Amino acid sequence: MKSSLPRSHHLFVVRMWQETDAVSAGSQWRGSVQHVLSEQIHYFTQLQDLLRFITEITDVEPSSVPDSGLRSHSPISPRKDT
Repeated sequence: MKSSLPRSHHLFVVRMWQETDAVSAGSQWRGSVQHVLSEQIHYFTQLQDLLRFITEITDVEPSSVPDSGLRSHSPISPRKDT
């Protein structure tokens, strides 16, 4: 959904949390992103979905965004310290 608000600025709030699955004893990162001006909220488990939401709101062409290095179905996973 495109916003009818001015495109000169946007404000997003991104929240991320880890949920544990009691059955598998595994955990998964989940997140939400809110476009503050329109109050739209989108929930995601993959970073690509976060980027897609921001791209839709800002009306930025994906080809103009530098390569983020994310695969199209990258689940959110904790960073491994090396």
